Amino acid sequence: MPVGSGTAPTAHGPVPLPAPATAEILKYIPVSFTGIGEELTTPTGAALLKNSAKFSAPDLVIKKTGYGIGQRNFLRVFKADKIYSGALDILRAEVNIDDMTGEDTANLMARLREFSREVYCVPAFMKKGRPGTVITALVEENKLESFRDSLFLNSTAVGFRYFKVARDVLKREIINFKSSYGKVRIKISGYKDKKNIKPEYDDIAKISKETGLPVSNLRKNIIKEYINE
Repeated sequence: MPVGSGTAPTAHGPVPLPAPATAEILKYIPVSFTGIGEELTTPTGAALLKNSAKFSAPDLVIKKTGYGIGQRNFLRVFKADKIYSGALDILRAEVNIDDMTGEDTANLMARLREFSREVYCVPAFMKKGRPGTVITALVEENKLESFRDSLFLNSTAVGFRYFKVARDVLKREIINFKSSYGKVRIKISGYKDKKNIKPEYDDIAKISKETGLPVSNLRKNIIKEYINE
């Protein structure tokens, strides 16, 4: 994120650049101090980009390009499809908890899921032999600050650890399939000659409740219908 230098006039007098509000919003975001003597990133722009942009450069196939021109700023936006590379960088965050109730721990995990790709816990023995829980989450870098806030506001933790990890993922898509039982979302993924077909559990559970048919039978029949379509 490019930022300017020097000062900018405000109703309360000149402020240093980047503006204090901008600098606060851009915590944990990579910035470039260009040396240009004017405001390149406003607080509003910083907030929009921080919550909607991923600060990395994936391989893309560009489909459309949009331009926006302001009084001093120029914005270019690409609409593109990401090229599957098979590996993604993500942060793994961990925290040890040994002094929270089961209800509070469950609430914490639910809150952390709002800012994580995945959250899970395992039991462990802590210092002095006390039983506790290790909570692990996979967090995108641009959501780390929100994750941190949620963790410290909803737990007794006084610290946590995080580090970048690489993970391999399969290319996948979700298809809306019209089965003989009704509409069902089906997740399709694959690797080399292997193809995985998985009906969405919530959808077949709903059909099971409505029809009285076992989930396992519904899953098998819906997969068969999809293959034979």
